[in-house]
Amino acid sequence: MSPDPADKLLVVISYFAARPTDHLHRLLDSLRRSPAGIEYDICLVINRANGKQPVIPDRGIKYLHERENTGMNIGAWDFGWRNHRNYRYYLFLQDECMITGGSWGRKFAQRLAPREVGLVGESINARWDKPWEKLKAKRQAGHKHLHHDRQKMGDAASYLDFMARHGIDPGPTGRHARALVWALRGSTLDRLDGFPIGSTYGECIAAEISVSRKIESLGLKVVQLDNEPFSLVEHAEWSGSRKTAAENTTGGASRWKRLIAWFGSYN
Repeated sequence: MSPDPADKLLVVISYFAARPTDHLHRLLDSLRRSPAGIEYDICLVINRANGKQPVIPDRGIKYLHERENTGMNIGAWDFGWRNHRNYRYYLFLQDECMITGGSWGRKFAQRLAPREVGLVGESINARWDKPWEKLKAKRQAGHKHLHHDRQKMGDAASYLDFMARHGIDPGPTGRHARALVWALRGSTLDRLDGFPIGSTYGECIAAEISVSRKIESLGLKVVQLDNEPFSLVEHAEWSGSRKTAAENTTGGASRWKRLIAWFGSYN
């Protein structure tokens, strides 16, 4: 007899249909190969892309959903949670992730065990752990090569405006966990009422920051799984100290260029 979902973990994977499925196959294979140490189910949420119908592998997916491409990966994660709200823990992954160690589900659950912890990520964005006034005054190094997309990308002031419109206290800094790997308790998601959904590039970045800020406004902590980023879940673009260091300084531009290419359907 399988455990009740209330005692299990739900892995919610976001996938954009315009992308190849290679990374998705790799992630699903890594989930199957690596013992989780906890009972779990898999939910795959596909963001549609101009009628493209990707071939989705049958690799243990329990729930499969398709939706309009709104809110990028955070929108897909929110959709997965809203349709399956009876799990104790949730692990939200982009399709470009890969599990690299055993007992991964148990380790995320253990990190979430203290009542004061609200979100566990694999990478905290240190570049934004600065006072908002300083962030507003400083041109973000990761955006400096994207003058023509500046209006779409937004800036610290526009992110603060997004939070104000969603009733989110931004707190003193922009510190946040990157929206690549997030783990939360179901009870925390209930308190958050899910994730805010952006409708433009800039608003999707604002939503990424907003989740961490809202969690801390509830008196909960946003923490990294381990002292080193990507200790248990790698990401195709960001894993490795060299890549993480680059993103924390000037390397962020490449990420936003790829986002613009992949999510070109946004206005």
